[in-house]
Amino acid sequence: MLYQVTDMEILDNYKLRLKFKDGACKVYDAHILLDDPVFSPLKDEELFRKAYVDVGGYGIIWNDDIDLSSGELYAHGVDVKGE
Repeated sequence: MLYQVTDMEILDNYKLRLKFKDGACKVYDAHILLDDPVFSPLKDEELFRKAYVDVGGYGIIWNDDIDLSSGELYAHGVDVKGE
């Protein structure tokens, strides 16, 4: 199943609050990525805070080299109750 991100908020401590087209709201903790060489540049908080939702909502993009799919965000995000 393809999930679409409709809104994103960058939180402190390398977390993202995401809203999805199906109504789900999740918080994704990006700490799990930072030891991976592909994602290690995100340790720079200024770069991390440049994240944006790609066209169509099928992922989050930081730059030409770093992105995450909406499926990853949905599967590993923690549900936020009451949203």
